[in-house]
Amino acid sequence: MASPTPKFRVVICEDQRLFRHLLGHYLLHHPDFIIIGEAADGRDALDMCLRLTPDLVLLDLQMPGMHGFDILRELKKQVPAPRVIIITTAADENTFNEAMRLDADGFIEKDVPIETIAHALHEVMEGRTFVSPTFAPQPLERETRSERSLTTREREVMVLLAANKTRAQVSEELKISLNTLLKHITRIKTKTGLSQPEQFQQYLLDYPE
Repeated sequence: MASPTPKFRVVICEDQRLFRHLLGHYLLHHPDFIIIGEAADGRDALDMCLRLTPDLVLLDLQMPGMHGFDILRELKKQVPAPRVIIITTAADENTFNEAMRLDADGFIEKDVPIETIAHALHEVMEGRTFVSPTFAPQPLERETRSERSLTTREREVMVLLAANKTRAQVSEELKISLNTLLKHITRIKTKTGLSQPEQFQQYLLDYPE
C-alpha cells in the first residue's frame, strides 16, 4: 500500500483576524496543506516560523511588532529557507520590487479570489514564482522550436541562479531591474521547464555553450 503524500506545512502570518480565519478555513479542508501555526504579531510570527520550520509561510506586510519585510529577510537566511508568499493590500510597484529583491516566492493582493491564492500555493511549492496579474510579466507568445534556445542574457541569468545567487544579487551583478530579471526567469522556466538551482546546474552541464 502506497504511503500517503505528505502535506505541506504552512504558517499563516496575518493580523486581520477575518482574513486569517478565511485562509485557515480554506486550508483546513485542503488535502495538500496543513496549518501548523498562526500569528497576528510580527515578532510572534518570526519566532513561530523559526521554531516550527514550515515549508510555506503566508506573510502579511503590515503587522504590529515587526514589518513583513524584516520577517522575510530573516526567514531567507535559514537553511533550508521556507517558501514565502507575500499577501498584502500594499500592492504598489515599489513594494513588489522590494519583495522580489528579498526573494519572496510569491506576491498576491488580498482582493484576489481564494482560488487564486490556492493556485499560488501550489505554484510556489512546485518551485515557481507566483505574482498577481497586476505585476506578472506579459504572457510569452508561442515560440517555434528554434526560438526555444536560451538567449545570451537568459543563460547569464541561469548561470548565476545555478550558483545559488539571490534575485537581488543577480539583478545587481547584471545591472538590470528586478522586473526585467523576473521576465528572464519566466522565459527560462517556459523554455526549459526548470526552476531550481540544481536543475539549472544539470542543464548547463548537459547543454554547454
